[in-house]
Amino acid sequence: MIENEFLQLLEEAGFDTPKQPIQPLTDDSLRQQLLESLEKPVGYPPLREYCVVGDRIVLAIGAAIPQIGLVVQGILEHLRATRAEPIDCQLLVTPAVARVLKASDLTSHELHVHDATDEQSLAFLSVGCEDQAIYVNRLLFDADCVIPIHLAAISNQQQQSDPLFPTFSGVANRDQFETMSTKHRQSDVTQVNNQLGSFFCIELAAGAGQRILSIASGDRGQVHQATQESLRRYWNVKSRNMADCVVATIETQADETTWSDVFQALLVCDRFVTSHAPIMLWTELQQLPNKSVRSSLLKSFKKSADSSQQDLIELEAVIENHPIFLRSRLPTALIEDLGIGSLETPEQMLRISGKHAKKLLLRDAHRWQLTAKPQPIAKRGRRR
Repeated sequence: MIENEFLQLLEEAGFDTPKQPIQPLTDDSLRQQLLESLEKPVGYPPLREYCVVGDRIVLAIGAAIPQIGLVVQGILEHLRATRAEPIDCQLLVTPAVARVLKASDLTSHELHVHDATDEQSLAFLSVGCEDQAIYVNRLLFDADCVIPIHLAAISNQQQQSDPLFPTFSGVANRDQFETMSTKHRQSDVTQVNNQLGSFFCIELAAGAGQRILSIASGDRGQVHQATQESLRRYWNVKSRNMADCVVATIETQADETTWSDVFQALLVCDRFVTSHAPIMLWTELQQLPNKSVRSSLLKSFKKSADSSQQDLIELEAVIENHPIFLRSRLPTALIEDLGIGSLETPEQMLRISGKHAKKLLLRDAHRWQLTAKPQPIAKRGRRR
């Protein structure tokens, strides 16, 4: 996560940010929108009616979600406030989510941390499409009411992950899932979801800096459509400020940041700047590049599911037309061997940007959605 001091430094230096049609929710507005979504879900009755007296309720959170402490606290408080009797509600989380919730100090509720290696915590559910036994966490198997809480991704940019499977399965299921075709993966995910029953799904859409844009609850399909609309409105590249200098951030953890993220950010930055404008990327990248230099990086990007031949053509042009500087966790010499300038401090960025009048900050630049780049119209010769 980018420090506030870093953002303040760029703001004082005159960096602007693109104007967005949707603004992130404040903590108060997040609580209010969450309450409204629980009272008026799409395609489902209110949560207080969906979960009846005596139900064993499981909130399942498989991946880190921004402001998750506030979300969990709001759901638990809503359930307690809408019934006189104590609720039987358990929080099933992954180790990463457990660390975030414990650090937030916003919920004292007991956490059940999923351990994929603990066979005693798993229950046999069914046989998958490749004849493998499918196991899920026993809490999900025994629950009367499962409530997955999920952070949505833009579907046309990356494969939408399932909030329950294989996250809350065993090691063998996870390993096999990685080797399966997309068709077989989807088949097993659908089978698991169908056998676990219907869900009161809660899905969130996040903007720059991992701030929540919207929350939707209820029927999974309709909820997904609502969050996709929020994400597309926020992340589609439409206006072009044509700045003469840009700083772009990639605000993911070091072990989650890839060269494909870097290349996607470069393509996005190119849409916002003039020709030959410097592009500065602020990341936690620690992934080593391929053995060869730029050509192998392009091949690496080509293998990504998010790339296309047109992306590669545009990327080559970006690298040729712009001075590029990268802040990462990689050695300076390695970065410079790739023909990229190495950044180490914000002060270096300010020195580079000092002579430029129109400066732009793009947070989470790798998440922006690119439309087809306009092609110049060929001039027609005069008819004779």
